[in-house]
Amino acid sequence: VEALAKAFVGADCVIGNAALVSLRPHPFSRYLAANVDGTIHVIEAMRAAQVSRGIHISTVGIYNGHTPPVDEDHPRYGEAHRQHRLNGYKVSKALAEETAWRYAAKSEIGLTTLRPSVMYGAFDRYFGAWHRKAIRLRPFAFHPYLSRFCLVYAGDVANAAMLCIENPISDGKAYNVTGEDLRLREFTKAWCEQDPSAQDKRLPLPIYYRRHYASGRIRRDLGWKTRSYSEGIRETLALESSPSVVEPETTEA
Repeated sequence: VEALAKAFVGADCVIGNAALVSLRPHPFSRYLAANVDGTIHVIEAMRAAQVSRGIHISTVGIYNGHTPPVDEDHPRYGEAHRQHRLNGYKVSKALAEETAWRYAAKSEIGLTTLRPSVMYGAFDRYFGAWHRKAIRLRPFAFHPYLSRFCLVYAGDVANAAMLCIENPISDGKAYNVTGEDLRLREFTKAWCEQDPSAQDKRLPLPIYYRRHYASGRIRRDLGWKTRSYSEGIRETLALESSPSVVEPETTEA
């Protein structure tokens, strides 16, 4: 907390977006330490540094149940839900958001929370890494053509955070930050059109999976909008191929 507070001195707003995210399951205690305790440390440091505005990056994974479309008032996970190695991230992020609201109120910090859906973007080690492996397999790429994720470009999530800082109406509100309800095949098609290493011979897998979230609140309040898959993918590939952009290091803690 002391080190964070020193770093926050003079800041008008802090965007808290650090979390333990992993494709490998971890003990629930590790998720709590990173996602909940880490949130407490950030807000306590904000209070010590007299920062009065915060943006907490949550996730649509905090929702308990997925009857579409899921808006910001949908039931969420909580302490009463059974935690196991497969849902530890979701439950811990739900507890982290509740903790953020509670500590921010106690410290008189104006808070907004953003709940992104599955993101894609430059140097992505999670969805992006899995997707690239799938569409580059030879002689055929595998494709769950019935699945829908409401994918959102990471740059659009960053824009949402900037809009929240610029518009006081966002203070005290939670926003879903999600893309359009499109089939994954639309994303794959747009990617293959721009990435010569992608495989255009795709073997369809009849796997149905749908997560549909409503993002009307942030669109109405702040005028937020998402760019098309083609635009987001073009920027992703350009950033990764630019000699002036260095791939960021990440830690899993």
